[in-house]
This record gives sequence, structure tokens and C-alpha cells, in this order.
Amino acid sequence: MDYMLYSQITSLDTQIRWILTFMTKNEKPDFLICDSLDDVNLDDIFSIISESTREELTHFRIENYDCWVDPLCIFKFNSGTHACARNLKDSQERCEYLRTLYVPVKKSLFMKVIDSDANEQVKLSDEEIREISENVLMFLKDKSVVLRAIAQKHSNYIELRNYVGSLFPEIFLSKKEQSITNPNFYNVMYEMRRYICLSIKNNTGNEMLLALDENNDKRPSMHADLCNIEDLIPLGFVSMSDDSLFANNDLLCEMFSDEKYSNDLTVRININLNNCDSEKVPGRLKEIISSSFMKLKIIHKITVHFENGRCDFEIESIPGLEQRISFENTVLYDKCCLPADLKRLSIVNSRIESFLVFPESLNELFLENVTALKYQNLQIHAKCNVNIKNMVGQVYVPHFSEYFLLESRTKAWSGELLNGEDGVINKLLLDNVEIRSLRIKKLGDNRWIDELILKNIIVGREIFLPVYKKVSNLTIIDSTGSFDLYDVANICRPLSLELISGKIEVNRKNENRLIEIKIINAKLLDNAAIIDSVSKLEMTNVTTQSYAKLKLHKNIFHIAFENCSATIMFNGLCNFDEIKFKEAKESNQTDQGLVPAFYFDKEADSTTSRLVMNNIHFNETINLSPDINELRLRQVYVNRDHTFTVNGQPNIVVLRR
Repeated sequence: MDYMLYSQITSLDTQIRWILTFMTKNEKPDFLICDSLDDVNLDDIFSIISESTREELTHFRIENYDCWVDPLCIFKFNSGTHACARNLKDSQERCEYLRTLYVPVKKSLFMKVIDSDANEQVKLSDEEIREISENVLMFLKDKSVVLRAIAQKHSNYIELRNYVGSLFPEIFLSKKEQSITNPNFYNVMYEMRRYICLSIKNNTGNEMLLALDENNDKRPSMHADLCNIEDLIPLGFVSMSDDSLFANNDLLCEMFSDEKYSNDLTVRININLNNCDSEKVPGRLKEIISSSFMKLKIIHKITVHFENGRCDFEIESIPGLEQRISFENTVLYDKCCLPADLKRLSIVNSRIESFLVFPESLNELFLENVTALKYQNLQIHAKCNVNIKNMVGQVYVPHFSEYFLLESRTKAWSGELLNGEDGVINKLLLDNVEIRSLRIKKLGDNRWIDELILKNIIVGREIFLPVYKKVSNLTIIDSTGSFDLYDVANICRPLSLELISGKIEVNRKNENRLIEIKIINAKLLDNAAIIDSVSKLEMTNVTTQSYAKLKLHKNIFHIAFENCSATIMFNGLCNFDEIKFKEAKESNQTDQGLVPAFYFDKEADSTTSRLVMNNIHFNETINLSPDINELRLRQVYVNRDHTFTVNGQPNIVVLRR
């Protein structure tokens, strides 16, 4: 797509655009223009300011921008972003949606924070940390860059807390000797406690990990002393080895006693099978279950993690707790037996060499880099949510095998199933499989797939994969084969498409059930007519059979055709009857790199529209509709025997050769 040209049109629809102004040492303004505060990692700044009573927040100012006076001279710039803003000056009504937001830090520091990746090691000076923490931190949607920079200052938590305290000394009350803790200290430490995890080692070298919750894979780890842990962090998750549990049992019981601790606690016990004979593991599990720490009332969930060995033993249930099990670098043999009340199971980098029975109680199953023997067909019950990544072998997943007849999986494949309520399937994903056909043609009355994703799919020859309206959002990507899209075309024929490493997206908007379609690298196999509920159609590199035509309805809101070779019947839209688009197959068929393109936009509640045409040849007379109020033509050619008439008085007419 000629994005810069098209964005100048679509950007006019933006209701609010933002001009961020920053601190400067001179009178020359320093500013940044963006379409959304999300683009600059700022949260819902309106609600944060309105709900806060802190005096320093008055430095964060929001004002309407006076486009007519243009005090920042933003309309004199020629970059793509500023060009979009410059067009707003054509309408005073649109200008009132430009707003300035004063950010009380230097632009260079602000960009240093928002332009960095969350995992990037960004270094901030003490003064920069103080400046960001006092003025910007609470407004950032993703605070990880700043928090990671603070965490780099010290690897010990107590030292880090003292360091943050030195940045924000106590505030002395006027005319009194009393002092109060700086509120910025509380704010930074609150965010740090939610962001980091604590690593604790005792005299024997056994390590323990403590954090707010179990999602701690990307959190920086800091050293701390278990004896001084009570005031450090609002704990919700503890991970330790079985040896560490036994070595610190009494101290853990004292720390998390019912009198001192009221939050729910999730515990993970790590068992290294390489250090323990398989025959002794069941006895070890009984010792863990019977420990006084595991009997504390605050513990509601437990994960037993097995790694580096073989599992050929039975795992017993743990009464009164929600039980999860995970295997890593493990081989599961015949005697491996899972608890009947198991809720979550994770198997990573492992091999299954037995007919493993998944209990009906299982709610979540995660398999990654797992190989199952060819003769094993693992069975999963219908209500279990499933996430499979890079799996080799057969797994019977409800809805996968129910709706699709799949080829034997001898290569690595992936899949995901997320169940909703009342028979709704929230998400169904298949990746890198071959589909021979559908087992059933339509979903039952009580079944609905909210999101269906097919990636790297190969559909067998002379087989069409039908997709029906009970799929709300469809994505087919990097796939090859023939697909019939029902309920987006008229009742006589589906929209029949052949993909070669192509893409199809069909999205139904919940609020009004309007349909948006995007097609890339496809071939239209037969005549089709788009139904009235299709509001948006985008096609790139789409061809048709010689006789096939695609018919639009005249009430469509958005069209984007790029480098297509197709006959489109416009049904009177913009007064067009039929256009035969031709793709630019060779580089010399484009004019200055401009591929043939057709863009049309209309607001849902408006009678006016915008039209852009690039590198299109007409062999018939064109009489444009007077409803077009914005028109852009670039490399548009009309046969000598015909004319191109522009009716009405368009606000913008751009003619470029």
C-alpha cells in the first residue's frame, strides 16, 4: 500500500491527536506529535490526574491546541506525521481535536524511556531516575524499563531500598520538626515490589524464590535474607527445592503463620529426579505433603515440578489443595500415573513413551517440544484448555479432531484450544498440519468459535475447506489450498479462494456484527457477491479466474485493492459500474514504483466519501459521484476516446503524473 498517501486520508478520522511538549532550557519549544497516548506508552492520563491530589501533578497539563494561531508552528513541517496534522487546518471543527500535553521532563529523557525495549539494559543516572519517578513513572503504561534500570543499581534488596530512600529524602513539615516519608519513595518501592522477585540462599546453598505471583520468568532477581523478609514484598508465590523445604520448614512456618500472613500462597516444589531414585520419589512426595509448612491454611495451590530424569511412578493426590504438575527434560514411562484430581499439567522438552491418561479433572494442558511415540494417541477431555507448541506425535484434542480430519502428525505441529462458556470456543488454533477435510460441515446450534486461526496449513488437493458464519473471527495465514467462505457472500455461492502461502482475515465486530475482510496472495475461483454486512474489504495480490467477477454492494464503507488482477463490479458505488484491475507483474510495469491501487473510505453516518486511485488505466468513460469530497489521483490514465468527469466540488483534488 502507498501508506504515506493513504495515511493522509485515514488520519483525518482521528478524533484526538496529541502534541507532547517538554521542558526546555530556552524558549524554543520541544514537542512530539502522536495519534494516541498508547504510542508513547502513556496510560489513561485523564483518570490518573483526576483521581490524584498530589500538588506536583499540576505540572502535567492538558490543553486544547489553537490550530489557527499555531504557536508551535507544527503546520510548517513536511514530515509524514506533520502532514497529517497540517490537513486538519482545512476544517476548524477538526482542529479542536488537537490537544497539547505538557510533560515535565526533557524530551531526550522521555524518549530514552519509551523507545527502549522492556528487556533492554537501559542505564539511567540517579538524577534521571529521580526525575522520571517524580514526574512520569505513575503515568507509564509499561514501567519495566525504568524499574529494570533501578534494579540494576543493587543486587541486594535492602541495599536497593536504602538507595531509593536516598533519592527521595524525608519531607520536613513547615514550622515543625516533624518529617514524613517522601511519597515518591512509597510509589517507587510499591512498583519495585510488584516487579522483582527475591532470591534467597541459606547456609547449605539451597535457593528459594519469592515473588508477587508465579509469572516471574522475566523479572529481575534480587538477593535477600529470609529472616528479614516480612516487610519486603507482598508475597503470593514461593518456589523451592524439596531439600530447601525440609531445611527451612520451621522458619517458613513462622514467617507464613496464620497470625502473621493472610494472603493466599501458591507453592512450587522442585524435585530433581537425577538426584533421587525413582523408587524413592513417592516416599519423598509423602514427606512433602506431611510437612508442617504444607499444612498451613494460607496455601491453596501447589505445583510439583519434576526435572532431569525418568517418571515411572505414581503421583498421589494432595488433599485440600489445587494440584498442578510439571515435567521438564523428563521421560514418561508406563508406570507414570497422574493424580485423579489434577488441575494443570505442563510437559516441556520431554518424551512420552507410555499411554499417558489425562484425568477428566484437568483444566489446563501445556505441551512444548514434546515427542510422543507413534502408536500413542493421547486423549484430552472436552473442557480442558490446551496449548501445544512444537509437538511430534498424535494427541486427540476435542474440536481439533472433531471438526478437521488431520493427516498423521509425523512433523512438529502446534495447536491451541481455549474454551468459553455455554459451548463457545474462545480460540482454536492449528499450526503446521495438513487437513484432508472437515468431519462435519457446520457447527451445532450451541457451538460458536470466537477466533479460528489456521497457520501454515496445507489443504489436500481437490478439497475445499468450508468456513461458516459461526466463526466470528477467522485468520488463515501462510497457508496453501482452497477455502470456501460462507455467509460473507450471497446465498448462491461462497467466496471461493485458493491460497498459495496466502492470508485471509474475516472479522465480525461485536457491536454491530459488521464484517471486515482482508485477502492477500489469493485467487478468486468463481463469481461471488459480497453481502451487505461486509463493511470493509482489502485485497492485495489477488487474481481471478478468467470468467470470475467479484460484486460489491454500494453501501460498503472501506475498500483497499493493491496490485490485483481482477474484475470488480461496483454496483454503482462512486458511479462506477465495473473496473478491470491489472497487476504490475514486472517492475517496469509500475510507474515510479507505484503499484496499481484503489482506496475508498466513507464514514458510517456520512454521505460523503474519499477516493484514491494509483496507476489505473480506464478504457471507458468515468463520471464520478458528486458525493466524493476528497479525491486523489496519481498515474491515472483514460483512453483517448473516453472522458473522466469529476462532479461536485471536492475539497481536495490531487492530480499527479
